[in-house]
Amino acid sequence: MKEEIKERIEKINRGEVPEGYKKTKVGIIPEDWEVKKLGEQGEFFRGRGIPKSKILTKGIGCVTYGEIYTTYNYTFKNFKSYINEKTAQDSIPIKKNDILFAGSGETLEEIGKCIAYLGEDEGYAGGDIVVFRPYNMDGEVLGYLLNHDIINRQKY
Repeated sequence: MKEEIKERIEKINRGEVPEGYKKTKVGIIPEDWEVKKLGEQGEFFRGRGIPKSKILTKGIGCVTYGEIYTTYNYTFKNFKSYINEKTAQDSIPIKKNDILFAGSGETLEEIGKCIAYLGEDEGYAGGDIVVFRPYNMDGEVLGYLLNHDIINRQKY
């Protein structure tokens, strides 16, 4: 690593603002960056329906809120649970690049955990899931970034 980069990192770690950077509510960032709320970068909506009694082994793909912390990590392309056409009609469809947040959980760490859907197949989000549909952001990057410690500290 170049010496000037090391010095810049050390300054930031000491809370000093290097030339070309600025101090913001989220920390020290490059001057040409903007701090924006996630809601300015896409739309949020809630999942709906899909009780456990309606889960099948074949059919149309779906995600239940429990699967966000027991089955998937960061991103996924293939569904593990399925529903029939009638249940799908009462549920909320998801699209490639959508971010699915657990809307409830047993601990603070579980609430807000998210996964990015990167698949092409039709799929649906169950209740207790908050879906974020980004306008112009990469879902795969968000799937990792939004689970990072720096971001998680801002959620609580």
